[in-house]
Amino acid sequence: MEVISNVALISINATLVVQLLSFLIFLFLINRVMFRPLQKTMQERQFQVEKIKKDITKADASYLSILREIENREKTVRKAAFKLRQQHEDIGNNEAKNIYREAISKIESLKHETEADIKKKLTEARKQVRRESEKLGVILIEQVMERRLS
Repeated sequence: MEVISNVALISINATLVVQLLSFLIFLFLINRVMFRPLQKTMQERQFQVEKIKKDITKADASYLSILREIENREKTVRKAAFKLRQQHEDIGNNEAKNIYREAISKIESLKHETEADIKKKLTEARKQVRRESEKLGVILIEQVMERRLS
């Protein structure tokens, strides 16, 4: 066994050239087999991500326009509902006034009928009281005079 003492880390000889060539071939192969397809896949994914971002931006714009349209429709519907409510309130108020007028007129007619009925009954009661008072007066006079009046 022979001990070779070599102080240099790298010695320039044929193995270095072979190692260099094999390293370059390895780089070429790894570039073809791994890095190019990986870069292609990364570019495709980047393109997909950009496309998704554009789609999201379009969807946001569409969402905002739809939201504005819904808000405008809601305002229109609210205005129409308010007008309809106001119309119904006016109709209800008019009907209430008509019902009130009818009730007042019925009350007035009942009042007049009742007053006429009371006057009629009062005159009848007065006539009856007058007849009874005349009879009572005759009876009192007869008793006071102790004779009969004809």
